[in-house]
Amino acid sequence: SDLEDEDDAEEKAPTMINEADDEQAESAGFEFGADMPLEHGPTDQASVFAKAKAAGKPAMVVASKSWCPHCKDLVESMNADPAMKALLSKFVAFHAPDSQGEAWHGDIGYVPRAFFYNKDGQQIDVHGPNAQYPYFFDSSSSLQAGMQTALSQA
Repeated sequence: SDLEDEDDAEEKAPTMINEADDEQAESAGFEFGADMPLEHGPTDQASVFAKAKAAGKPAMVVASKSWCPHCKDLVESMNADPAMKALLSKFVAFHAPDSQGEAWHGDIGYVPRAFFYNKDGQQIDVHGPNAQYPYFFDSSSSLQAGMQTALSQA
């Protein structure tokens, strides 16, 4: 029925940054598990691309906001997913929360958003399941599909 379709569409929409005031009260932050193979250190583009080049691996950057419920859902699903940890180790993967995320297409008004680059710093064209919000990945499984695509093109 039409009603069910609308519900599905609503679930898959990212958190719009201009809705921050409403969302802020709902979400109490989140963090990646300590065993996640994420890079530490600066998340600016020059640093990320230098690490990718040195490692000879593609880069993945996830930009988030600490108050964003979809970001929390994504991180919690990644934390609970052993396959994600194995796949992450094939990337230099960075989490760019809050103001750090502004360097990564901060003009795109939604979170979470993920971007992929080859080891030479060129963006790999990877899109999430929602055509309206191409860089929005809302679960470990949708992000893994993007990561597999990135690896096949890197």
